[in-house]
Amino acid sequence: MKSVYISSTYEDLKPHRESVYRGLSKMRYRVTAMEDYVARDGRMVDAVMKDVASCDIYVGIFAWRYGYVPPQDNPDGRSITELEYREAGRQKKPRLIFLLDKDAAWSPKFMDAGQQDDGGARIKRLREELSQQMYSPFTTPDDLTLNVVAAVHLTEVHPGFKSLSGEVGNASCLTMMSSSRPEIVTNIRRAIAEDAGSELIKLNLGTGKAWWSTRLHLLSALCADYTGVRQLLFEGEGYRFLGICPPSHARRALARAFPDIESAYRHSMVPPEKSSGDPIAEVAQIVDQYSSQMDRMGGEPQVMRWVDPSVITNWPGVAKARIELPGGLMTAPILQQVVKHSEPFVVLVKDGIVQQVVDRSALVTRMALGES
Repeated sequence: MKSVYISSTYEDLKPHRESVYRGLSKMRYRVTAMEDYVARDGRMVDAVMKDVASCDIYVGIFAWRYGYVPPQDNPDGRSITELEYREAGRQKKPRLIFLLDKDAAWSPKFMDAGQQDDGGARIKRLREELSQQMYSPFTTPDDLTLNVVAAVHLTEVHPGFKSLSGEVGNASCLTMMSSSRPEIVTNIRRAIAEDAGSELIKLNLGTGKAWWSTRLHLLSALCADYTGVRQLLFEGEGYRFLGICPPSHARRALARAFPDIESAYRHSMVPPEKSSGDPIAEVAQIVDQYSSQMDRMGGEPQVMRWVDPSVITNWPGVAKARIELPGGLMTAPILQQVVKHSEPFVVLVKDGIVQQVVDRSALVTRMALGES
């Protein structure tokens, strides 16, 4: 049985915490919350830290109170709720953050502004820090519970299903840092290897001066011919999502625009009678032959064209649909959108930047089988 630690301030969030407690308990999670410390005669710092360290998933619920600051064993003067949050991070626990919506109605008596000597500065600072991460806004106890249950479910079913700067979660992904031939070969080899299981390769086209047409065609063709990579995900300047498509679609689009490049690749392919049966060795041969073909055409710098981001978005078969994640965290309504989506891979973004890519069919299958 997985354990979930619920962290929040006490009186102001009592109905919210109790609702979440009931929701998670019904799903057969072992839940620890503030009430457990009340029953143990005191919410001691060492007991709190021990329970955070032993939990599987941390859930942090924050409104407008900073909370109780223990006078002992607390050199930085932090509240219990902040200590719990930071200990969960130190222990590398999955941290699911829920912030009361800034426009939600809230009793002034439960707000530090006007109630505390610091005028609410500490909770404001903490909320600003939390809002820079993946979080989900909430308004009511029921709203919060739905979002917490969905987030905990996804975190348990898919431990990698979280916001990751510079990489894609859930669907396994390789990231291309450059369009150099050695890196193309390296990533193709990794995709071929049985233990890689890569479904996506992510490429950043930047402002349009990052990828040569010749290199993108080579990557697309090798992916289609030798790997199980199912999608290429394209980003532009600032890591903004441009589109996603199968490698074969990218290859066809480039072949139509640059038929001489497709011809060069075909002339580089290993004839069936000379095939060694070793795909990694064949990839290396193709890359060498492709380079020779480019030389015969006057040299690759003369043949290539820069791949502009606007070109990708106009290719046939490029999916540009995405789902916006408010706060960057999965919620119950968004989970429903993912399940009902028409594409096999669903791209989730925050402010246009890729946060997660969901293998929709795999998610639906696991949910149908009750793997929660």
